[in-house]
Amino acid sequence: MKKYLCIIIMISCLSVSYVYAEKETVNERLIRVEESIKGLTQRIDDTNKRIDELRQDMNRRFDDQNVLNYFILGGIFTVLALISTLIVLIIWDRRSTLKPIIDEITNLQKLKTKVYVIYEHLGLDKPSLQQFKPA
Repeated sequence: MKKYLCIIIMISCLSVSYVYAEKETVNERLIRVEESIKGLTQRIDDTNKRIDELRQDMNRRFDDQNVLNYFILGGIFTVLALISTLIVLIIWDRRSTLKPIIDEITNLQKLKTKVYVIYEHLGLDKPSLQQFKPA
């Protein structure tokens, strides 16, 4: 019986140390898992920072592109305004250039009618005068 008791005590002592060793390995594993989680959290935070930097860079590029588009549109509308102004200036210049010629033509027509009236009044009705007769 003493022999059995001694064996039981030895087995219980060995199992207690085994359970304690097992608990220690579980604690070590938990510590490693927590460290891994902290490492993953850090990597996720770094990735989020990188995504934010990329987003800011992309927004800056879009803003730069919008500014370029506004400059291009402004240039196009400026050129269109200059062309329109040039067309109006050409039309005005043509009209102002033709005005003295039109006035001279109307003066010549009035003079022609006066000459015809004078020739009729004097009785000088020649066949060559028929071409100057007003309609």
